[in-house]
Amino acid sequence: ITDLKRAEAALELSQKRLARSVLGTQDGLWELDLVSRKPWFSDRFEELLGYERGALNASRNDLKAVLIHPEDRARRQSTFESCVQNDTPYDIEIRLRHHAGHYEWVRSRAQLERDAAGRPVWLAGSIQLITERKHAEQATIEARLAAEAANRAKTSFLANVSHEIRTPMNGVIGMAQLLADTSLDATQREYLDIIRGSADALLGLINDVLDLSKIEAGRFELEKLEFRLRDLIYDSSAALAAQAALKGIEIVVDFDAEVPYVVRADPGRLRQILMNLLGNAAKFTHEGAVTVRVSATPASEGFSRVRIAVTDTGIGIPPDRLDRLFESFSQVDSSTTRLYGGTGLGLSIVKRLTELMGGEIGVESTPRRGSTFWVDITLDAPVAQDAPAPVGRGRRVLLVDDLAASREGLARELIHSGYQVEAAAGAAEALAALERGAPFDVVLADEWMPGTGGLDLLAALRAAPRYAALRFILMSLFGSEAGAHRDERRPDAVCVKPVRGAALARLIDRVLAGDAPPAAESTLPADAERRYRGSRVLIVEDNPVNQRVAQRMCRKLEIDAAVVGNGKEALERLADETFDAVLMDCQMPVMDGFLATERIREQERARGEGTRLPIIALSANVANEDLERCTAAGMDAHLCKPIDAEQLRACLNRFLGPAHASPPVDLRALHELTEGDVEFERELIDTFIASGDKNLADIRDALRSRDFETIGRRAHALRSASANIHAGELSAAASHLESAVRSRAVDQIDTLVRSLSEQLELVNRQLREAG
Repeated sequence: ITDLKRAEAALELSQKRLARSVLGTQDGLWELDLVSRKPWFSDRFEELLGYERGALNASRNDLKAVLIHPEDRARRQSTFESCVQNDTPYDIEIRLRHHAGHYEWVRSRAQLERDAAGRPVWLAGSIQLITERKHAEQATIEARLAAEAANRAKTSFLANVSHEIRTPMNGVIGMAQLLADTSLDATQREYLDIIRGSADALLGLINDVLDLSKIEAGRFELEKLEFRLRDLIYDSSAALAAQAALKGIEIVVDFDAEVPYVVRADPGRLRQILMNLLGNAAKFTHEGAVTVRVSATPASEGFSRVRIAVTDTGIGIPPDRLDRLFESFSQVDSSTTRLYGGTGLGLSIVKRLTELMGGEIGVESTPRRGSTFWVDITLDAPVAQDAPAPVGRGRRVLLVDDLAASREGLARELIHSGYQVEAAAGAAEALAALERGAPFDVVLADEWMPGTGGLDLLAALRAAPRYAALRFILMSLFGSEAGAHRDERRPDAVCVKPVRGAALARLIDRVLAGDAPPAAESTLPADAERRYRGSRVLIVEDNPVNQRVAQRMCRKLEIDAAVVGNGKEALERLADETFDAVLMDCQMPVMDGFLATERIREQERARGEGTRLPIIALSANVANEDLERCTAAGMDAHLCKPIDAEQLRACLNRFLGPAHASPPVDLRALHELTEGDVEFERELIDTFIASGDKNLADIRDALRSRDFETIGRRAHALRSASANIHAGELSAAASHLESAVRSRAVDQIDTLVRSLSEQLELVNRQLREAG
């Protein structure tokens, strides 16, 4: 019986191994006798579902009804029947009831066994708990659904925001366009161009957000239109030139001769690409220039590969940050203390637009030395190109510009237009060229050059008899101011950089023909020269645009205005020079306006001087606590940003001294009105003071309840009454308030009421003293 004993030993060993395997596995094993329909469950199976050992095996219940979730029973039955009938794999994920009452997700897999006749007799398998995985999958699905819902909500929100922003923006842009079609002098037209450029920039911001959403949703379509490539690039550069010029940054445009004039593409999207690149270049550049270099190579018959490279002399980009440049909502510096704002959308949209147009984008950068962003795009270029006709006829031009890229690009354009050009890098080289004896027909000079600028060169030429009649065209970053000179520095014509080569050639041709467009005349009011000439004002402001705006407003009033960038620089300037007033921004780096004012007042007290330097606060904050802080620091008045020219003039009237400032009331005109009747005049004054105080009290009460209708009526009454007694500034202040109420400019009303109150106090004080 040796073989029998050996077989029994082998069987026992096999059973022990099976038992150890069943105990060791983390799976719950089960079997189903397909003949008797009796199931068997391992201890681990029962443990996974929270049952005591043997509980399921001893149960006489219909375990399918007890264990399987009602929603999963039909699916499990279908899988079972398919396995038994068709030998398909039995592999299903279902929910089984835990002894505690909840359901656990399991993956159940089994193998079918048949007898010798092919009848199914056993189904043996196992379960694994997958509840955590199913919950994670469900969470992922819910997160995806939530994200899709959020995207739909974002799209709807952006559509609504687009509508709400576009409605007033269309009004601004449309009215600016209508204003552009009226008769304007050069200065007014320049200001209008800045307004239109700013409005377009604001509209561009919302367009960026919408464009990104369209691109991500795959609903972005490109147009195919024929347009003049050079005009598009010049127009885009000119739109940002004024903003860049406020920082002293020049935008230079330089074309290769091979660049086609007419192309077919989507001009709006190409402009969007260029505006983004130019905007970034101007933003991150503090000195130097931004150059737009356009080159082209033939791609195939009827196509041209155009490269637009925008180079700046700005801060540059660290090598380890280049990879994030073209990602949405990503910035090289994302800290809360960063110097440069922005949404992080611009370059992401540029990259996607470039790729949609079949092109590519790249960047080369060196920290602290600048960056070059380039875009390569293949454009349809018709064979017949409409190049401008040459108008130069060999006439000689002396081109004076310190920027090599500008000098070389303009020289190429003028030579292409038929002029003979000699270039000079500065005034000294220009004078040397003139002294060499070769006659020139016209001098074309940049206004802003180191040392001796274009206007200085012009003055030197006008002072020399042999050059006094030489035609002179000034190239300016701002344009109009240079033409307003009444002395020997008045050029024959002024053009604003960047200037189209063809337009510049035509301007030179008109100047030489004696048909130059008239330069702007000064629009200064007749009494402004008498009132303000000789006054000096220090503008303390860190924002370059605000600096320029305030300086121009002062200049229109014949005020000599100096500019510094923070409170520390203001203290240093005041230590060396004398000023009649200070326009002090409140929020500035290094030293803010509050601290700077406190230091100025401390120094005045230490010197024991009787005079007090008028300090006028410039702030975008108009809350009472902000005004109180200005007063506590020692400021004398407050102007709300953006600065209104009329309010600035009225405010300066109070502080620029009796020799310059007109009184609140024209008493001589008042005496003429009353024809010397002292009693009638006294009665008129008393009536005005009483009614004026009552009107102001009503305005203040109405302001607290936001009753704008009452504010408008009382302002109208005060405007008429103050005009009757010849209180011009008060009448103007009441008129501004009335206009603000009529146009629903709610954000301005608080400030205008305070200004009205100050003007009324000055009028009442003068009237009481006169009585």
